[in-house]
Amino acid sequence: MNDRDERPVRVVVYTDAPYRGGAEMTLSQVLANLPDRFEITVAGPSPDVVEWLAAHRPSASTEILPAISDRRDIGPMLAHAKAFKRMAPDILHFNLGMMSSCQWALFVAVLKGRAPTVVVENSPVDTWSSTSTLLKRFTSPRVSAHVAVGEATARRIEELAKLRRGSVGTLYHGVPDVRRDVPRVDGDGPVVLHIGRHQRVKGVDVLLEAMALLPAEVRLVQIGDGEERERLIELAAQLGLGDRVEFRQLSWDERAADLIAGFDLFVLPSRDEGLPVSIMEAMLAGVGIVATDIGAIREELDDGVTGVIVPPEDPAALAKAIGDLLSEPARRERLGAAARKVALERFTVEATVARYVELYEGVLR
Repeated sequence: MNDRDERPVRVVVYTDAPYRGGAEMTLSQVLANLPDRFEITVAGPSPDVVEWLAAHRPSASTEILPAISDRRDIGPMLAHAKAFKRMAPDILHFNLGMMSSCQWALFVAVLKGRAPTVVVENSPVDTWSSTSTLLKRFTSPRVSAHVAVGEATARRIEELAKLRRGSVGTLYHGVPDVRRDVPRVDGDGPVVLHIGRHQRVKGVDVLLEAMALLPAEVRLVQIGDGEERERLIELAAQLGLGDRVEFRQLSWDERAADLIAGFDLFVLPSRDEGLPVSIMEAMLAGVGIVATDIGAIREELDDGVTGVIVPPEDPAALAKAIGDLLSEPARRERLGAAARKVALERFTVEATVARYVELYEGVLR
């Protein structure tokens, strides 16, 4: 037995996420449930995110590093190089919330090449530049494992970054089960739910335009926050939605997923996604789902069997799908039950952790 067999496997998990999103939610559950033989350090520039992630695994340590904005940040790059050397990981795991996440830290890691490196792509979304393409093309062939959370996401990343087709693998994520014993939300009419940050890519404006086409008794609760919050509130007022829309914020210790079962319908109007965590959570909640045909949605939902899929950027189609499902409670119940069954088979934390253990062990071999 060699030294590595006798001691814990040291894994440094790096994220540069400035806030908690779906990629961080999934990662938190992986960290909480990895076997004890993995010794975890969570590293990155955002103390809030790093410490929140590490709190899910009491034995984890943390490493706060200076942010790297661009190629001129030589000092922060050197700080990363020294930290990676000092931590001496057996595996260096980069969790990318978007395509250009972690790009300079990853560049430093592969340039030094001291530890097997794992890259997990959670979404093909983000602003993209010629520099980002060059960095991705430089780092991708030099990492030990490069995976995305869905097949469509993997192919899209290869296309955007001009990588060899098939060079990005697939590792499906899952989520913890959700509460189902929650009371129905207050209101005389039907209430639909959307969970997502206030960013253009999330399509909240498309959902608001769809709401304006629906009967007045239909209400929307939108849970999220972000840079477009004020614009969206103003748009809702311009569309005459008034008190039909509630913009709700939750604290970091509240889990939005545990509220889903109290609503009549879950809607995802995004313009682009990877493998949306919120869809898995809605499937587990057993509610009816309407989602746009983007990213790896069809790897989660089977149109007409576990949910309804509509074109993106089409408020009329979105409104019709929402209205049709709200008028057919038996169909909603049937779709919700089928969705929960699929989610329990494919999108659990246990299955995700098993995939990560297999990935890590393969890299170590």
